[in-house]
Amino acid sequence: MIEHLVPVRLSYRQKFRGRGCRKVDETSLYAHETVCIREVDVTEAPVAYVVSDHFAPSADFVVRVHDGGFWWPAWLGHALDPERFISLAFDGDESLVTALGVKNVHGRKTIEEFAADTPIRDLGSSTLDDARARLQKGASRTMFFRGRVLFEAGPPAFFRKYHKKHMVIGPLALRAGDYGNDGSQGCYVPGPSRRERSDAGGGGRTIGLDEIESERRRLPDGLHVPEVGQTIETVRDLAPANAAALFCEREFPGKFRARLANQYDYGFERTKLLRSLDPDLDIWVDSAVDTPVSTRWLLRRCARGPEEAFKYEFQFEAMAARAILRRLARYGLESSFDDTDEAALERLSDAC
Repeated sequence: MIEHLVPVRLSYRQKFRGRGCRKVDETSLYAHETVCIREVDVTEAPVAYVVSDHFAPSADFVVRVHDGGFWWPAWLGHALDPERFISLAFDGDESLVTALGVKNVHGRKTIEEFAADTPIRDLGSSTLDDARARLQKGASRTMFFRGRVLFEAGPPAFFRKYHKKHMVIGPLALRAGDYGNDGSQGCYVPGPSRRERSDAGGGGRTIGLDEIESERRRLPDGLHVPEVGQTIETVRDLAPANAAALFCEREFPGKFRARLANQYDYGFERTKLLRSLDPDLDIWVDSAVDTPVSTRWLLRRCARGPEEAFKYEFQFEAMAARAILRRLARYGLESSFDDTDEAALERLSDAC
């Protein structure tokens, strides 16, 4: 393994007070940082999955495994090679820095240049330390391999997109799944945006490789079973079998909340309806954090949904909840408590 030191222009926010001023101001600056990027050979990163596209053979690629992670070809609207990566990093390119997990705030001066041009009384806090930590974490999930840049993401999965405008669900398409959800590299490999990935997960439409034949028949598009546009050849089966089902479970509450918050989609009226249907749903609406207990309870409550008002307004959520619970049960992960159990509801209230 070879290590490359790559200079990066890193932007951050800096608070300050000008000379003779009491008001705290803020500006965008940049600093010159250096990250270490690994370069590995084929023996260190063997092939785990081969992805073949039925409609665009030139888009075929492989997913490799290294150090316990899945490594996909980097994609910033185009394939990325190490030379281009180094050039973009030196310039502080917004897409690249964002792919490494840092929000680009477009700093135009260093702290020294800013101090020379601006009378400063004192400096306050800055986001530099946080930006540095995020940059180093992003660099640890990046590597060079035989003239290509690879990003660490999740195991391969099938994501089915839902087109609300036409009220139909599009064909299945292979997408990268960043199941850990602790980095942004999953958005910069072949596949959907984070929003599309989360939407498919929350709708129960993220399907693992071992589920594809059975689950695609449960997602009919009119009279037809949806086609699979890509083929995945498994060379090393290292992905957890239940990863896609757990991803759907985790994304379900966020998708539900997003719909309630969408004021252009009568979100306010739906929130009032939800509060009126069940006091415990009222507790969930006001909760700030979704825990495993509250998420599983919410799935069971939505899957049950006997009220006509619930079935009319939240039919898609009810269908998704039933599908997710069915898949969780397949892996022995179905909730063991009943949602009428007072103790369980008390735990829910405490968790929320």
